[in-house]
Amino acid sequence: MSPAHKKAALVTALLGALGFAGAVLADEKLAPERAAMILLRALSYDRSLADRAGDRRVVAVAIRNGDAESKAFGSGMLLGFKHYENLTIQDKPVSILKLSYDQTVDLERQLRGGKFAAVYFAGCLDASLPSVRDLTRSLHILSMTGCDVEVSKGLSLAVSAASEQATILLNLGASRREGADFSSDFSRRAKVVDF
Repeated sequence: MSPAHKKAALVTALLGALGFAGAVLADEKLAPERAAMILLRALSYDRSLADRAGDRRVVAVAIRNGDAESKAFGSGMLLGFKHYENLTIQDKPVSILKLSYDQTVDLERQLRGGKFAAVYFAGCLDASLPSVRDLTRSLHILSMTGCDVEVSKGLSLAVSAASEQATILLNLGASRREGADFSSDFSRRAKVVDF
């Protein structure tokens, strides 16, 4: 497939994922590839992305060691994100990295070593959520999660398939604390959650 065809197919798929066409049935689980596509598309609406992320759009998938749910969910999302690694966001290439960690301090060491556009937390964070939330805010890295409830607890983005159509959950205050500046167009498309 030529680059122009890939780009056209992506635009069509992204518009569908954002609700312009197609829907996810309530009893279907959102496929990791689709969730990844929606979250990557969301990054394109961040007006401060160039300042925060540099020359590449690096998205990390953080998988907690010893957590079977995090490992299983993270493996699927890693493959989902990697499917789009050949794309660009705001004219910069996308890179996907896997980060394995035991504690937040391990994660911090890895995140401080580079310029990340976002980090996707695989599995629910539970007790570590406050320290992870503080970390992403201090490093100005957009937080993404597969646990809808964590958006209301201070992480920035999730994709929910709890209704007939995939819904982007956005904690606008949290995203601003992480250095993101989403356009009003994106905010209107997302379900804004307060913290």
